[in-house]
Amino acid sequence: VVGQIDLLYQHQETDDFLVVELKRTEDTPDSAVGQIARYLGWVKDNLAKENTLRGLVVVRSASEELRYAVKALRDCQLVTYEMIFRFHTIS
Repeated sequence: VVGQIDLLYQHQETDDFLVVELKRTEDTPDSAVGQIARYLGWVKDNLAKENTLRGLVVVRSASEELRYAVKALRDCQLVTYEMIFRFHTIS
């Protein structure tokens, strides 16, 4: 109904939920925020109920537009990632 959630975690002791939206490419802020908002709404109604629910948007780089859009979502954070490769000679 809402699409495929990238990652969904449930804390085994508290039953709290975390919805994670992963972005590899530069999606529009409206698209990324719309996705996580749909996922959060569905999880709240169908799984989390009265338990705590948080969202996390993970992107390579965060535009100013995306920063403002995520600020409007309750209990949702925006984080960036960095990939570093190190090569070691084996033979």
